[in-house]
Amino acid sequence: MNRFLGGLRYIEDNLLKRFTVADVARAAGYSAYHYCRLFHSLTGDSVMGYARKRRLTVAAQALTNGAKTRLIDLALDCGFESQAAFTRAFKRHFGLPPGAVRKSGRTWLPRCRWPLDAAALAHLAETLTIEPKYAERGDIHVVGLRQEPGPGKRADGPGVWRSFRPFMHKIAHRRGMHALGVIEVIDKDAGAFAYSAAVEVERVANVPKGLTAKTLAGGRFAVFTHTLASCDIAAELTRTFGYIYGTWVPKSRTKLRAYYDLELYDERFDPKTMSGEVEIWVPVK
Repeated sequence: MNRFLGGLRYIEDNLLKRFTVADVARAAGYSAYHYCRLFHSLTGDSVMGYARKRRLTVAAQALTNGAKTRLIDLALDCGFESQAAFTRAFKRHFGLPPGAVRKSGRTWLPRCRWPLDAAALAHLAETLTIEPKYAERGDIHVVGLRQEPGPGKRADGPGVWRSFRPFMHKIAHRRGMHALGVIEVIDKDAGAFAYSAAVEVERVANVPKGLTAKTLAGGRFAVFTHTLASCDIAAELTRTFGYIYGTWVPKSRTKLRAYYDLELYDERFDPKTMSGEVEIWVPVK
């Protein structure tokens, strides 16, 4: 693992410079062929595909942080030969051209590719099913406690669950004994999310004061299984979502059909020991 990480460090140290796959492999002490196969098996990306996403993420960070750098200078700084090439790559990856991101005042963009480290690699190798299974569901009726954080921030999931737990067995018409974490995009431009700790119900009736009810559009889902390796569920699931939206969605060219995700906690999850498995349900076309 240390040798492999040497290649990642080389990429980060030379991110805004020109380098080849052979340069990265040499830094890691592997042949180019061996390193390419190893890199793809651990990350789901090619070496240069990962580097390109990292460069685009650096550019996205500059734009969302309010940098006044000219786009041509930003393009050259990030290793692109022209502003046109940079704009095409940026729009293809993020769905918006860089100029539009700057004008919008967005503080966050999806699909950013954050640097991989030993913890992230162990997470991908040991705790996540890299390829999902697929499932069909009808509309999902939920009742839960909803928290809306500020733009670009993630809600305090553990805190929401602690507050919601006393209500769980008082909710009428509950379906099954599973619970759901519901992550909803509430402002695409600002990148703001709401998080709800919830249960599924057969129908909505007699919602306890302080809770909210919602119907989520059913359809097809990509389902990832996450095996918990620690009690820090929030950190682990953050890495999982980073893989799903930073690697799997762009690589698989999957089209999303709704602006929410589900965390499914069923009998495989033990809330007392915070161990077991969690499923991530992503609505796809």
